Amino acid sequence: MPPSSPPRRQSKPPSRTPAPAPQQTAAAPDKNRLIQEGMAFYRQDKYREAAAKFEAAAKASPTDHTAWNLLGSCYFALRDNAKLIETYLAAANAMPDDAESYYNLGLAYSYTGDATKAREAYSRAIQLDPAHTQAHAGLGKLLQAEGKTGEAMKEFQYEIDYCRNLIKEKPDDPAPLHRLAHFYLQCGIATDDAIACAEKAISLQPDEPRYMATAAQLYYRKGDRDKAIELIDKAIAKAPDSAYYQAIKRNITAPPTRPPSDGAATDDKSEGATSPAANGSAPPTGDK
Repeated sequence: MPPSSPPRRQSKPPSRTPAPAPQQTAAAPDKNRLIQEGMAFYRQDKYREAAAKFEAAAKASPTDHTAWNLLGSCYFALRDNAKLIETYLAAANAMPDDAESYYNLGLAYSYTGDATKAREAYSRAIQLDPAHTQAHAGLGKLLQAEGKTGEAMKEFQYEIDYCRNLIKEKPDDPAPLHRLAHFYLQCGIATDDAIACAEKAISLQPDEPRYMATAAQLYYRKGDRDKAIELIDKAIAKAPDSAYYQAIKRNITAPPTRPPSDGAATDDKSEGATSPAANGSAPPTGDK
């Protein structure tokens, strides 16, 4: 059968219904709104409600590691280890060239006790970003746990130098002072310099409970229990609903059956994995 005749040329194009906006554009505001709502819950320690919002945001934009890392922060706070690992693996798979995702994955593996996989994740983060000071710090903590103090300090020095440079550039900014003080705490280094950094941060921003909580733990590790209680009580007065600060106080006031622990410090959503951190990709993970 011969082909049908071509249609007659029309004098003007037929009218068409305007094409709908691309799905990505429509989803973006949704994701941002969900993240904002989740952050509001997160700051109130309502982690399950926050997780629901962050999970929805991740589904709306599955290739954006931000929502995945925020979700991981919630599972960290909820002590759901299986979901914690699953979430940070999803973040790393979604953004395979993003060092921050692998750093957070390393934190998750460290927290769950898998040192081998934690080392692999930290090493991958450093491979992607050799200047990622927090990944160096994570690797340093693994080396410290193995008794390799010299090698650990070499890794710690990346973060220490980074913080000291920030302090020089911004001497009136309490954030880098607190970041360094908190880093010392996480590494079990309760020196006079660490306490001086924490106290200086408090003097620059006297109403910030995070700074008081860090200083309290440092004083506790130095053996000044009374000063530690004084400071953590001040932090609780500023944020009475914070489960984190309450946990620190329980640790400080518990009978001294063992050396002071940094356990509560690693749960600080303002500094760690939490942390998710993670430089803008998680609830404020530090002062970087």
